[in-house]
Amino acid sequence: MSQQPASEKELEELLAVLADLSSALYGDGATRRQIVVPAGQDAGARAEARYRALVEQIPAITFTVSLEEGAPEIYVGPQIEQILGFTQEEWMSDPILWFNQCHPDDRDIWHQEFSRGIQTGGPFRAQCRVFAKDGRTVWLHGEARLVRDDAGHPLFLQGVVFDITEQKLAERKMKEAQEVRVLNERLNAVGQMAASIGHDLRNPIGAIRNAWTLVSKKTSALPDVGSDKRTMDMFAIIDRELGRCSTILSELLEFARDRQPHRVATDLHALIDEVFSVVAKPAPTMLLVNEIDPAFEHPAIDADQIRQVLVNLVQNGLEAIPKDGSVRVTLGKTEEGDFLLEVIDNGKGIAAELKESIWKPLFTTKKRGTGLGLPIVVNIVGRHDGLVSFDSAPGKGTTFRIQFPPRPASEGPEPDAGGASELT
Repeated sequence: MSQQPASEKELEELLAVLADLSSALYGDGATRRQIVVPAGQDAGARAEARYRALVEQIPAITFTVSLEEGAPEIYVGPQIEQILGFTQEEWMSDPILWFNQCHPDDRDIWHQEFSRGIQTGGPFRAQCRVFAKDGRTVWLHGEARLVRDDAGHPLFLQGVVFDITEQKLAERKMKEAQEVRVLNERLNAVGQMAASIGHDLRNPIGAIRNAWTLVSKKTSALPDVGSDKRTMDMFAIIDRELGRCSTILSELLEFARDRQPHRVATDLHALIDEVFSVVAKPAPTMLLVNEIDPAFEHPAIDADQIRQVLVNLVQNGLEAIPKDGSVRVTLGKTEEGDFLLEVIDNGKGIAAELKESIWKPLFTTKKRGTGLGLPIVVNIVGRHDGLVSFDSAPGKGTTFRIQFPPRPASEGPEPDAGGASELT
């Protein structure tokens, strides 16, 4: 038997490596698409089979698109079915299927790149999202080149498309981790500032409140003062604003506090009733609904800290709903066994452009807000090894989710379960 040329042997070794990679990607030998060359075929048939193996068994979608006048001719490799769920026949028989499946926000990317590539001769290179046949969103990276005839006229595009979904997911996770790190750094900086300001102002504000209480009692009893409406209105403003100063100081100190939670088994149904009793409803017709089953498992939490979390979230919900709106609280478990506490309102929702900003310390959309409510929530839930997230859409309300892992009770028996409640 004559020895094969070195170049042909190297090509066959390369094809063998690609076939092994294809085997790992496309399943066992019973289901993997294979190209078989019948024995006795001539050299041309064997060469064609090798090229087909190279084109159709690499872990990417190969394609060509005719640019000549007349009916467009399209070829796409069988990998399309593994990556997007469409068969070759489905994809090749519908010239606009690619456009229909491309994410609407990414179609312009391809249009712009196509125009640029035609003018310059390529290469074409772009990334976009495509909807698979089952509805999944798949990130694809495509590269193509323009092939011309000897007169310079464009004949067809040929290219390859890679599935980069896992890479994009990894990039997003890294970005989220970076954002969390930056947020934590900001929280620490604001926390140090809050602790300093809170401690410096607590004593003088307390002294002012005590002095004002004495002065207001004595002066309001005087006939000329107590009967003067304008003066009494000013007294009310001073009372209200001093109370607000105390509230701000309390929030600053709570934000700066880094006390580790003292976890005990807690009846969340009863805790929600306590929360409902202290929040302020802007309108008496607003509905507060406790949907937690009294018999549900009692999670081990720091009741005082989680009460603060719930007061902040429920109060936010009350300030977002209409006069006939509602705020509901539910408790369940995730598939992983974590507790999932939800505060659900049917209010105006959170605008898309604000969804990143609401977690930032001192950011607020309220006229008299401190911008510390949600950062306090994040801090406390973080101390419980939990996570805070939300879903919201303008006009469709907001759902805040608190997910935290179960912890054994530190001490004490479980409290007695109370009855179901609906507070109006």
